[in-house]
Formats: sequence, C-alpha cells, structure tokens
Amino acid sequence: MQESIKLTGRVEIECRKDGKVIDRIEKDNLVVTTGINRVRDLIGGLITGQPSFSHLAIGESGSGDSVAVGDTELTSEVKRVAPTITSEAGSKIIFEHTFSFDTAENYAIKELGIFDGATPTGSTMFNRVLFSAKNVDTDTELYVKVTITIT
Repeated sequence: MQESIKLTGRVEIECRKDGKVIDRIEKDNLVVTTGINRVRDLIGGLITGQPSFSHLAIGESGSGDSVAVGDTELTSEVKRVAPTITSEAGSKIIFEHTFSFDTAENYAIKELGIFDGATPTGSTMFNRVLFSAKNVDTDTELYVKVTITIT
C-alpha cells in the first residue's frame, strides 16, 4: 500500500468598513516548492533549528503576474505580520489576521503568502495566492484567513 501526504490551502479574504463586510472572496492557494521542501526536510529530520512558518504577508503584485510553484517571494510586499495561528480538527492549521492601515497607506492588495521570517530577506515562502484587487486605506480593514489542510 502506498501512502502520500498532500498539503492544500484555502484563503478567505474580507474587506471591512465600519465593521461591515463590503467585499469577500474564497480561493485556493498554491503551496510552493520551498514550502514543500521545508516540510519534507522537517519530516526527514534533515534540518534543525529552522524557524516555523510564522508570518503572513500581503502585497500589491504586478500586472500580468501569476502564481508558480517556484515562487519564493511576493512581487510587491507592503506588510508582514505574525498572525494568530491555531490548529483545528481534521489536520488543519489556521493563519488569521486583520490588517489595518494608517492615513498615508492606500493599497490595492492582490497577493498574500505565508513565510518563516519577519522580513523578506532570508525568509522561506510556504504558499502564495493572487486575487482581484482589494482596495484598502485608513477606513478599510483587510481580514485574512488561510487554512492549510494536511491529508
């Protein structure tokens, strides 16, 4: 009998204004090669002392951009945070955060990813997703929930 492990991701994104949802999407995301390789190495005991995937980043992306298994960073990152991370029955791990924006911050957010570091330099990407632009500013929050399922 042959067994395999599969990593899949699902993203929920909401734009909220005055506490009300004004735009919402759900979309599958791609676990990239660097993320798969890290999981492989952790299972095999091939690496020690590596950080866990602990940060969530959002960006504006570029026109004509696409997601590829070989991606290692966001195209145009604008914010990176340490989200709330929880586990759920059914082999799921949840990354959740509500982004808020200052007066001078106006973005058309179109991409997000999970990383193992607080800064882009030296971080390993786990997954990436692109979506239609979510325009945010000081009056708009962006709620993000990424569910990774291991089967």
